[in-house]
Amino acid sequence: MQLRQQEQIEKIDKTTGQSIPNIGFFNKILLYIERVTGERNIAKFLLQGIILTTLLGLPTVFASVLRAKLYRVIFGQIGKGCLIEKNVRLSVPSRIFMGDRVFLGEYSYLDPEDIKARINLGDNVHISRLCSLRGRGGSIVIGDSVHLGRNTYINGIGGVEIGRECLLGPNVQLISGNHIFDDPSVPIRLQGTKREKIVIGDDVWLGMSAIVLPGVNIATGCVIGTGAVVTKDIPPYSIAIGVPAKVVRKREISAVSVQREGIQKL
Repeated sequence: MQLRQQEQIEKIDKTTGQSIPNIGFFNKILLYIERVTGERNIAKFLLQGIILTTLLGLPTVFASVLRAKLYRVIFGQIGKGCLIEKNVRLSVPSRIFMGDRVFLGEYSYLDPEDIKARINLGDNVHISRLCSLRGRGGSIVIGDSVHLGRNTYINGIGGVEIGRECLLGPNVQLISGNHIFDDPSVPIRLQGTKREKIVIGDDVWLGMSAIVLPGVNIATGCVIGTGAVVTKDIPPYSIAIGVPAKVVRKREISAVSVQREGIQKL
């Protein structure tokens, strides 16, 4: 009987936009447990539920510190000096790994969505309020000292990698997957997705409401203008604006910067 139930769950069509599957009440419970913990493990589900339910909505900075300490029981890793504001929503937290001094803003949502995926946040990362990091089966890796502005959305289905010292303005979107729509006789949601990794180099600034599409590589030192839609790779130290984004000029490295960099290497 258990083997048959297992086979039923594995045969569920995981197409885009799927509603609640018609597989029976018990199987729905198992599927939900797997969705929020990454495993069909009832004990893990109960422990995670107790911790999140108890601590999720507690106010004050004291509670933000307390959450960062007690969530270590269910996270993959939480470093020193982290703050987690109230009402941060989490799924599959065992696949979320945070460095030191990470800040998670209120109403943010972190969800690797699969036990094989992961969300890695380096040291000194700031996740502003209302941000959404959705692994969707892929991994999201964010380097040290990165700031995500309010309401940033990252879709990691194809993989997203962000380098060190980056700034993402409010409402920025990184989308590493796209719907396949080649066959007009088949609903688009049933045709699957194309997954392509997005790579953002070090010291990149993405302006407010910029959108980066699948497969794009934005090299070190670039500036992307407000509202730009980046569809192609951007070379190092470029300034790009528009829809689609086009390079309008290069950032020049001054003699002072070169001298400073030389001193730092000594």
